[in-house]
Amino acid sequence: VQMLLVGSLGVTYKWRGTCKAVIYGYSPSMLVIIPVFGWVVGFFWTLYLQIIGLSVIHKISTKKAAFAIITPIIISIITSIVVGLAG
Repeated sequence: VQMLLVGSLGVTYKWRGTCKAVIYGYSPSMLVIIPVFGWVVGFFWTLYLQIIGLSVIHKISTKKAAFAIITPIIISIITSIVVGLAG
């Protein structure tokens, strides 16, 4: 989904670059092993790294990169709520 969003923002699409940004961005996920707040710090640090990675690799603004990263998360949350209320 992120690849489609980055491509639709009017940038030259680099498949490998997008994959690298997303994969490197997930490295703070290891903070989950820290009790209480590790998952919160890891989640937001992951978002930050992915946004910065996409903006640098694709030479786009951080706003466009944030849109490409955060939109799938919002869609997933809304879909989960709708399915949860329907079932």
